Amino acid sequence: MDLRHFRYFVMVAETLHFGRAARQLHIAQPALSIQIKDLEEALGGQLFHRTSRKVELTEGGKLFYQEAKAALNAYELAVKVGRSALKGELGVLRIGYSASVAYAGILGRIMHHFRQIRPKVEFELQEQDPYRLMEGVQNQSLDFGIYPAFSFEAVPQLSLLRLETWAVRVVMSASHPLAAKTPLTRQMLQQEGFVVYAGSEFDQGTSGIRHILAYEPEVTYKASDMMMVLSLVSAGVGISVVPSAIEHCLKQPGLVFRPLADFTEEIDISLAYCHDREEPLMAQFIDCVREIVG
Repeated sequence: MDLRHFRYFVMVAETLHFGRAARQLHIAQPALSIQIKDLEEALGGQLFHRTSRKVELTEGGKLFYQEAKAALNAYELAVKVGRSALKGELGVLRIGYSASVAYAGILGRIMHHFRQIRPKVEFELQEQDPYRLMEGVQNQSLDFGIYPAFSFEAVPQLSLLRLETWAVRVVMSASHPLAAKTPLTRQMLQQEGFVVYAGSEFDQGTSGIRHILAYEPEVTYKASDMMMVLSLVSAGVGISVVPSAIEHCLKQPGLVFRPLADFTEEIDISLAYCHDREEPLMAQFIDCVREIVG
């Protein structure tokens, strides 16, 4: 018993005429009758009442028709979904991103553009620190990671596609003595207390902030989100170091942003992925990102 028997049976059940069903199936009527007989023998009973005038479904045939029809529909759907998935038209993309990326808007722009191309693709998003993002992409619990990649060693398994380039900004209260000075240098900040975004790439405990300042800063407060960082800085609790994207998307009254004259290195915001994963959906997403970033 296979799907062919199901198709033959369903056609006869819907036409209630062996000759008409055979013509629609493009097979000889005797061959169709043999297939239906084989199916009945396999099931252990009659599916049709046959007379010289008409063909009718038995009660068992009526029930079997419902299940056979459902099975054929499920099979056709499975084939359709499988083909679409293999073409990259369906599926789920698991994307991790660092906190600063969430505020910058690049991920939203990419998702919006990709949805125009592949509206049936779903996204699973996770906010994590960059180190966990790298691990997730390497162990394939994530398909992609988006994070500042300026302070990490290259990972042979990963490819990085640059999305944006950010500068570094020192943010402080407008009433802070350094607010009137520009540009600033790292030496000018050595006596300052820092408010840091705990768990982020700009946290005191990561290599990122040490890389920027070239020394271990004094941390006066660790905040759980970037809005709290800016609120505490505005209140004069300390200063902070943030990506330049924050200046444009999270402006608050009472804050000033200043560049660092002796830190001109720019931060690459990159899309990380395993270059040896040959999956159509991922390849299409990468092509879409390349188109967006040029």
